[in-house]
Amino acid sequence: MPEPWQSWVKIDIDAWQGSATVQEMTDAEYRAYDNLLKAQFQQPDGMLPNDEKELAKLSRKRADWPQIREHVLEQFKQGPEGRIFNARMYNEWLKAQELHLKRKNGGKATSERRWGSTPEDEGSSTPQAEQQTNNSSPIAQLPDSEAEQPVRTVRNETERNATEQERQKPSATRVVELAEEYESIAAQIVCAHPSATSRSIGPMDVTHAQVTAVLEAVTAECLSTGCSRAMAEEIILQLTQDIAKAVAQWPPGDKGFLSRIERFFREREYRKPIEEWQRGEKHAGRSNRAQERTNRNVAAFQRASGLPNDPGATHQTG
Repeated sequence: MPEPWQSWVKIDIDAWQGSATVQEMTDAEYRAYDNLLKAQFQQPDGMLPNDEKELAKLSRKRADWPQIREHVLEQFKQGPEGRIFNARMYNEWLKAQELHLKRKNGGKATSERRWGSTPEDEGSSTPQAEQQTNNSSPIAQLPDSEAEQPVRTVRNETERNATEQERQKPSATRVVELAEEYESIAAQIVCAHPSATSRSIGPMDVTHAQVTAVLEAVTAECLSTGCSRAMAEEIILQLTQDIAKAVAQWPPGDKGFLSRIERFFREREYRKPIEEWQRGEKHAGRSNRAQERTNRNVAAFQRASGLPNDPGATHQTG
C-alpha cells in the first residue's frame, strides 16, 4: 500500500509534452508508459519489478503489452535485485521521500522537545505514565503564582508554536535547495561537453532535457556502483572535461559526428577509453597521461561497485 506522500508527484508538463520520446509513442505506448511511471512512484523502493506479467498488469494494457513492451521498456534501466526504474521518476521519488522524512523527523523532534515523547508513544501509556504526564504538564510545573495565570501560559505556548513552525521551514526549503543544487551541478557538467565548449554554451543556455540526461547518468552511476552522488558528479565532470580537450584537437569536419549531449550522458559515453576520442599521431604523447586519468576515474566507479566492469555503460562509438 503506497504511503500518503506517494499520492502526488510533481510533473513538468512542458518537458513531458515536449519530450521526443513521448511524441513518438503510439496511444497504447503512451498510456502504458504513463501508468508505469505512476506505479513506479508508488513502489516502496521507487522501482518496478522486472516481471513481464506484473509489468503488463501495472501498464493496464495487457492486450497490447506484447506489441508495445519493447518501446516502453526502453525508457527504464536495470536496477538492483531484479528491479527496473525510470531515472527521472526515481529522482522525483528520492526528493519526495526526503521531504517526507524531514517533515516526519521534524514533527517527532518538536513533540519530544515540547512533551518529552513522540506521537507513537501516546497509545501505550499506563495510568502511572498518565499521572506522570499530568504532573509534568507545562502548568503543573509552574509555581502556584504562575499556574494561576493561564492566559500567560497560552500566550507563551502560542509563541513557542510559532517559533517551532519557523524552525521547521528550513527543512522543507532545504529539499528545494538540494534539487536546485543538483540541477546547477548538472548544468555545469553539460557545459563541459565538447559541443557545449565549442559553442560557448553557458549554464543559462542549457536545456531541461540536457540537465535531465546528466541527472539520469548520475543516478545510474550511484545505483550501479554504490558510490556517492558527489563522487559520481565529480568523476563524470572530469571525464567529460578530458574528452572535451581531446575533441578540441579534431578537424572541424569531424566534430559533426559527436553524439548529441543528451545521448552522450544517457548512454554514459564518457566512460569510453580516452584514445577513442583522440585524432592523429601528434596527440599520442598525451594519450598515456589522459588514459591514466580516465582509468583512475573509471576504476573509482568499479571499486565502489566491487564489480570488474559496469554492464550498464555503453562502449559503442556514436
